[in-house]
Amino acid sequence: MDAIELVAIPDLVLPPKFKMPEFESLTGPASRWYNQLSRAQVRSWKDLASSFLNQYKHMIDMIPDRITLQNMEMRSDETLLFLITVFVLDLIAFGLAVAAEQTRSTANIVKDSEINYNYCVYDSDIATSYGVGAFLLLMGSQALIMLASRCFCCGKALNPTGSRTWAVILFIFCWLFFLVAEICLVAGSVRNAYHTKYRTIFGEQPPSCETVRKGVFGAGAAFIFLTAIVNKLYYICYSDATENKHSL
Repeated sequence: MDAIELVAIPDLVLPPKFKMPEFESLTGPASRWYNQLSRAQVRSWKDLASSFLNQYKHMIDMIPDRITLQNMEMRSDETLLFLITVFVLDLIAFGLAVAAEQTRSTANIVKDSEINYNYCVYDSDIATSYGVGAFLLLMGSQALIMLASRCFCCGKALNPTGSRTWAVILFIFCWLFFLVAEICLVAGSVRNAYHTKYRTIFGEQPPSCETVRKGVFGAGAAFIFLTAIVNKLYYICYSDATENKHSL
């Protein structure tokens, strides 16, 4: 078989010392496409080039242009800025919860001036303010994550990829940790603000000065920490699944 029989171009004139390329290197779809070309379709090198471009034009369309790359870079910068903002909110909420645990109110039993009654005297209620602040900041960060991801279930369906699977799992744990943290903060704030009002007559059983238990705000801080990690991982997986859907 000579060189002319290897191509679909009739009346091909090869220059002196022309080395025939190894067409056997074509495999798979490219080889099948080349072998099915007929002489009616390809009469010159220009026809061959046009046929090749028409066959693989979709590959050119898949290559991102400069504007697309710039938009992708902008989205990456916006995502990073968004995650930093949410992280700052979570960090402040964590700090407030820790401060609430350390400054939770205590009470002492005191006798009145005439030594007729026993009653409870409480110190500062600043821990209640810390707990409420942590509650609101954590709620704000969670709301930002859910709005950005359209609460996962309100947006368009994502393609079944590993990122989507992880996004579903992390979405569930994100809400679980968030709810536990909020319950701890609310319970601690309400309990810390409650003061025993009644008095007892001297000689009777002294009043039980109710205070928030140690560790309630601490548990809230721990679950804030877990929520801060999981909600960002969830958003990253969701964003990755969204980008994969748009690239298909």
